Amino acid sequence: MGVLTALGKIPNAVDLGRLPKPVRYIWCVIGPMGVHSGATWGGLRKALERDPESTLYMCDLKRRKIVKEEEEKEYILAAWRDSYWEPEWNLDQEI
Repeated sequence: MGVLTALGKIPNAVDLGRLPKPVRYIWCVIGPMGVHSGATWGGLRKALERDPESTLYMCDLKRRKIVKEEEEKEYILAAWRDSYWEPEWNLDQEI
C-alpha cells in the first residue's frame, strides 16, 4: 500500500481505489451525464473524466461542511491525491 517516505506515505494507483480509513470526504459529481458519488480518489477521477462539464461537491464529514467547486476540480483532485492517507488534511486550506 503505497511508498513510505520521509514526507509520509505516497499512495499508488491501487491505494487510490481503496477507501481511506477513516473516511473524511465523500464526493458527488453532478453534470450532463447524471449524478455520480463515492468516497475514493479513483472513483472521483473516473467520474470527472466521464463528465468533465460537471460540478463537484466535496462533503467534509469531520467538519460537516460541503464545498462546491466548478472550476478547480483538477486542482482539488491533485491535492487530495497527495494527502489521501492524511485524515487531518483540510480541503479548505487547499482552495
